[in-house]
Amino acid sequence: MEGLKSDLKGYRAFRTRNGRYLHIYFKSGRSFTVRDYRDNRPLFRIWISDVPDLIAIEKAAYERALLDNPAFGMTGTRRARNVALSKGIAIALSAVGLGLAVLMFIWPEPMEPAFWACVAWPLAMMVVTAMSAGRFGIFNAKGTARVRLDWAWMAPMAGMAFRAMQTAAIPGATELISAGIVATGLFLVVTAMMEKRAPRQMLVALAAVLLWSWSGYEIGHQVYPDSAIFAVQTSH
Repeated sequence: MEGLKSDLKGYRAFRTRNGRYLHIYFKSGRSFTVRDYRDNRPLFRIWISDVPDLIAIEKAAYERALLDNPAFGMTGTRRARNVALSKGIAIALSAVGLGLAVLMFIWPEPMEPAFWACVAWPLAMMVVTAMSAGRFGIFNAKGTARVRLDWAWMAPMAGMAFRAMQTAAIPGATELISAGIVATGLFLVVTAMMEKRAPRQMLVALAAVLLWSWSGYEIGHQVYPDSAIFAVQTSH
């Protein structure tokens, strides 16, 4: 067992509907999954206690990177204070974004305020990120030294997409092309603001802006059926 342990890179804990598990990684790149027996099997808990917890290591590295980021100040004390303030701001902005998503889930009446709020909020988060001088980020790769606004940015998008998919017809070519043009522009802006570009984050960002652009056209057509802007053709 000790020989096996020396070959381990670390583990990540995660939870499913069936319980808690550990995904254990070898230094060679192989991995396997076992149940998390740390709470009810003392020998297992003792054995794995000195195996690196990769999630804890990444979190500690992220916190160190934030505190080393000169965008938060020139001294350690000022950086620590500004990092804490930025995290509080991110929590507040995320709460607003999640609240807007909930409004879309429950289909508010009148729809116009929620529709325009869900259109404007992700754009506002992009402006906040661009003007933060390196303090905030959207869908940055792990290990970047920015406070992330992922939920604040994406929650209203998810709310609009959910509502649109509940009521939309099959989208036609005009609608898809229009949404694709808007999504491409937003995607280029978002990826330009990423401190480190990782393929996974870029794919998620592209999917988010594409769904948001399409749902914006779809819901806009429902809210303003006589508007030339949203008068797109759909195929039933």
